[in-house]
Amino acid sequence: MADRRERGVPADSARCPRPPARARHTNNADVLRKMKAVAAIVLVLTVVTTTVVQSFATKARLPIHEPRRLDWEEHVRDIKRRGVFRRMYRMEEHSFNKLAQLLRPFLESNDFYARKRTGSGAVPVKISLAVALRMLAGASYLDVAVLFGIAKETVFHALWEVVDAINNTPEVGAFFFPQTRDDCARQAKEWEAKSTGGVFSGCVAAGDGLFVKTIAPSPVDTPNVLSCSSGNKSGYGLNI
Repeated sequence: MADRRERGVPADSARCPRPPARARHTNNADVLRKMKAVAAIVLVLTVVTTTVVQSFATKARLPIHEPRRLDWEEHVRDIKRRGVFRRMYRMEEHSFNKLAQLLRPFLESNDFYARKRTGSGAVPVKISLAVALRMLAGASYLDVAVLFGIAKETVFHALWEVVDAINNTPEVGAFFFPQTRDDCARQAKEWEAKSTGGVFSGCVAAGDGLFVKTIAPSPVDTPNVLSCSSGNKSGYGLNI
């Protein structure tokens, strides 16, 4: 027991001092930060590698949806039974057919090459004309695309094709304003004769415009009060 109490400090303890507690804590924190940084780099590399591999991997192609093209003859029979051909296309069937025949040289496409792009082939002339007339009548391009079984882009393509065809066809091309005073007077008389009660007085040409509602005119203002009434707009007014 006496020997144990008298045992001194080992001779080499002074040469192997232990690091202070603060230094040990700092070293541990540095190691932990480095491990977190390495883990983050590995995670980023894993995500990038997975994304690249998936982008180059072979993917199954979705089936191409081709809408069923409208059968024009069946469509005509249906709307004729309903009595709405003129209301839909703003003209009678015989006028529609005549217009389609006049525009055919500009609207007819090569069906052989069209079938290489789509199974439905080229859009028929009458359907192109019907699409344009429905759009000019104010229909929605989505409704027109669904009705005729064509793509949304084809709706606008058909519209401008028909407009260009009309402008380039002398029989139905753009009208020209009269150039002389006598021509203006003759045009004004024709418009006055065609209008109800001569309401179009001094009119040389007309185009579709804006209906401005007004109060009901009196017989002092116009001999035919009903000529200023619009059943479609449900009121009195002027076309401007």
